[in-house]
Amino acid sequence: MDSAVRLSARPSILQRVKGFLFDAASRPFVLVSMMMGYVYFLIVLNRWIVTPLGLRSFGRVWQFYANYQDFGFGRRALLGTILSITKVNHLFQNEYIFAHVFIAFLAFLISLSLYALLKDSRLSRAAILGIAFSPSLLSHFAYAPDNFDPLTFLLALLAAFCSGNIYVLAAISFAGTLAHELFIFYIPTVIVLFWIQGGKRLEGYERVKLAYPIVAGLLAYLAIKFLSAPPLDEAKYEAIVAAKLPLAAHNHNFWSGYWERYSTLMENYVGTKRTFALVIDPRNFGWEAIPLAYMLLAAVIALRSVGKEDSVGRRLSAVAIAFPLLITPIATDFYRWPCLSANAALLIIVQSARKGEWRMSHAEAGGLLAFCLFAPFGCYPLDRPFPLHQFIGEKLFFR
Repeated sequence: MDSAVRLSARPSILQRVKGFLFDAASRPFVLVSMMMGYVYFLIVLNRWIVTPLGLRSFGRVWQFYANYQDFGFGRRALLGTILSITKVNHLFQNEYIFAHVFIAFLAFLISLSLYALLKDSRLSRAAILGIAFSPSLLSHFAYAPDNFDPLTFLLALLAAFCSGNIYVLAAISFAGTLAHELFIFYIPTVIVLFWIQGGKRLEGYERVKLAYPIVAGLLAYLAIKFLSAPPLDEAKYEAIVAAKLPLAAHNHNFWSGYWERYSTLMENYVGTKRTFALVIDPRNFGWEAIPLAYMLLAAVIALRSVGKEDSVGRRLSAVAIAFPLLITPIATDFYRWPCLSANAALLIIVQSARKGEWRMSHAEAGGLLAFCLFAPFGCYPLDRPFPLHQFIGEKLFFR
């Protein structure tokens, strides 16, 4: 009789799994989770080993070499200028190998930063895993590494560390916008990070400080707009870039960066009409629904993390999360913008969690973890969603 009672008192496997996932994560668990997420990043990034494109699967690498010395002051050249002055981008003769190593280094810094921010957060193990393997974070950066998204997100993480100092946040906003004007769409999130950290206690005219990052980002954008050096002739520009990228030259439609550095807003809008038509094509709604659902889930959790009593903080958060979606009509790399919005929400979640004043519900943490099964979502073109899943399926079933 006693043995029967003891057997009935034992938790089931489901109860054990639930208990494991939803207990608070320890520091070692947070560290191991972030490193596991980083290992998954490396697996996706190094798909060149098994794909026909080889190292060219990275895509564009011009952004690591474009600099002010060769082309004058202009947009998207701050990173290349720093790498050129320090000669870091000369560490490897093969520009593709350098690109892989450098992006892997940025991802490692992101993983360590997330650990430092979340180690004392008291989030559940499921929530920590949901962030470590998020389909909008490292796995997305690994599948679409040839843009500035890892760098801009790392700068946004730096803003989380410095969120108590509005002047440092303004400096980050200025430098981030010089690195890539995409950082402008993180500036509302930077303001929310400051608000959560203590900006909500500002009163009266002191709240003007909330605008400092906006002003700094606007000044950087105006400097790019009106102080940039005149564009070189395209043939001359490409000859200079080709000398720097002998292996990558002409291996991508945008291999030189000329379009990205010198195209106007209107040219971008006209050039993306066809791809925007794909985004709003009802036949693609099924694929688009999953990243959008993930973004909405992250947004709901972020808004709840700010607190019902903080109506200003919730409104600021809603603006910060929705703001990146405005890019869609002029740059229709569809999966990228919901991921950017989701990352804005995750930054707000991380900031709220590290304050220790909020706990994520089991349903919310489970939802974040479940969406990790879809990582990575993909990148342009839109007609190949969930590329890793498709690749594995093709290898297993269509050999």
